[in-house]
Order: sequence, then C-alpha cells, then structure tokens
Amino acid sequence: MDEAITNFVKRKYNLLIGERTAETIKIQIGTAYHDEEVRTMEIKGRDLVAGNPKVLQVNSEEVREALAEPINAILEAVKTTLERTPPSWPRTLWTRGSSWPGRVPSAQPGRPDPGGDRPSGNHHGRSSLRRGVGVRKSAG
Repeated sequence: MDEAITNFVKRKYNLLIGERTAETIKIQIGTAYHDEEVRTMEIKGRDLVAGNPKVLQVNSEEVREALAEPINAILEAVKTTLERTPPSWPRTLWTRGSSWPGRVPSAQPGRPDPGGDRPSGNHHGRSSLRRGVGVRKSAG
C-alpha cells in the first residue's frame, strides 16, 4: 500500500517521497471508503522535474484513489479464498478464531479464546507456544 501511495504521488505531482512518508500518509489520512470529512496533510518530497525540495497538500480522497488497486486485490483474494473453502470453515473461523502452529491467536471481544489450555498433542494456540519455548529453552 505504501508503494501505491508513493507511485500515485510520483505520477500525479512529479514528487518523490520516501517509504516513511507514504506510510505516514496511509496511517494519518488513508481510507478505503468514501468519508464525508476530507482530511488533508502536508507532505515533503523532491520535485522530479526541478530536483528541488517541494511541499504540497494531499487529501484523503486522493489517498483513497491511490489505495483502490491494492485494496481491491486484497478483497478479490479473500473472496476467491472463501469461494474455495468448505462452507463450515468461515463460520468456524468466526466463532473459534484462527491459530497457526506456534503462534498465539489474537483474542477478540465477544468471541471465545481458541488458544486456551488444551490437551497435550494439540499444536495450536498458547499451549503449543509454551511447549515450543520450553523445548527451545531445554535444548539451548
């Protein structure tokens, strides 16, 4: 997404900005949907024509335009993935959350914590993480 913002500013304003500036733009005024309040931000970069430092204003509508392509790619990937999964999986993910071997799932308000203590042999959630850390400590 930062790259999309960088390319957009370069294309529209002939202004070269860095990754950190693009990330700041994304965080402060970036949006994926139309918002009634149009926010603006002053950015600094290098004018690609004159080579001099330049300051200008960008607004949240421009940033939304810049982010449209990567956001649509993400939405298409999610849609394609959900279309290919068995019908029970999305519901299970919603009600139980997800966990990856060795990682602690993030708890979400109003949903059960899928990472609680589980019987030995289950390679999900906090128990797996604790076992993995214990094995590393004893081996190292």
